[in-house]
Amino acid sequence: MIEMLNLDDVSKIEVTLLKDFPIVRETLSRMGIKNQKSKKFFPSCYCVQHDDKYYIIHFKELFKATGRNSTYNELDDLRTQTIAYFLDKWNIVKLENKIESILREKIHILKRFEKDDYEIVHKFQMFKIGTQTRKVD
Repeated sequence: MIEMLNLDDVSKIEVTLLKDFPIVRETLSRMGIKNQKSKKFFPSCYCVQHDDKYYIIHFKELFKATGRNSTYNELDDLRTQTIAYFLDKWNIVKLENKIESILREKIHILKRFEKDDYEIVHKFQMFKIGTQTRKVD
């Protein structure tokens, strides 16, 4: 079953892409929660194209956008803002609105050479979303 996104009531950060979409997607796949012991990495956010705009959205808010239950909380919101802040700082995206606060901890950024050492586990699968959104890994 194809799901459509309803982004009206979800927390999202509008951005303009400064790099190609695959670069944004790959960078986001290395930003999230790391389990050192199990060598698993859980990306926190995805870049979604919807109605000709791009958004950085936490995976838990994507659950909500597809009508599923979500446990999105303040820490998840700060994590999303932190990820968007760094993407802007690295000139990968341009934020449409200023980020007010970021986390100083509880977020991991894998270096490219570390990525092969971890199993990347996506908690949300974008390939099931309908035609108005772009597929992301």
